[in-house]
Amino acid sequence: MEKVYYMASFNSNHINSMLTAWIITLFLLVLAIVFNKRKYATFLGYFILLSKIADIVIRVFLEKIKVDGVYSQAVDALPFHMCNILIILSGIYLITKNKYLYGIIVTWIFAPILVMFIPSNFTYITWYYPIVFYLTHTMIIMTAIYGFVYFKQRLSFKMYLVSVVVLLLAFTNAYFVNNKLKTNFFFTHDYVMPVISKYLSLKVYRIAYIIANIIGVTATYSLARKLRK
Repeated sequence: MEKVYYMASFNSNHINSMLTAWIITLFLLVLAIVFNKRKYATFLGYFILLSKIADIVIRVFLEKIKVDGVYSQAVDALPFHMCNILIILSGIYLITKNKYLYGIIVTWIFAPILVMFIPSNFTYITWYYPIVFYLTHTMIIMTAIYGFVYFKQRLSFKMYLVSVVVLLLAFTNAYFVNNKLKTNFFFTHDYVMPVISKYLSLKVYRIAYIIANIIGVTATYSLARKLRK
């Protein structure tokens, strides 16, 4: 019989997996001191992309994730959630050093932070899966730090506008994908938390959720601007 693990906010599996991911991430960040910063960034970019591929492979072929008694489907592993998009953009940014990608990463960074500290409650069978999952998220934050420290990247208002436009495009894409595949990318097909359904209709919730994310992007941009020096 397969051993089943349980993930919940700040239980031992959550804390141990997140700490392990942070240790690996900080080790990789510190290693940058002894290497050429641009070449090492390219290496990290490919590492992040490979980590995301590993995350998808484990989830689709090895895992049996169950959330609220329902098994996760293969289509749920498609990279259309906010954090998944950020993971891919982080890898591409470190390879290309494109400043607009950096702007998206920094202004959307509240998403992986929330996911790391407030994970969904679910069961899983591959003991190392959460480590890989959290590693992809901690490396988003590492990418923001790397660009700030080693490439002296700073946000501009134009970069902020690009990040908002891309966010709206991502929401639009998620809406159509969700209708086609019955998924819940960007939480536009169903409520992010069931309790919200008691207070808001789905239509009002969608509008409120999009506005809340734009506010999150704006707040993160404002904070980053204060740190630009």
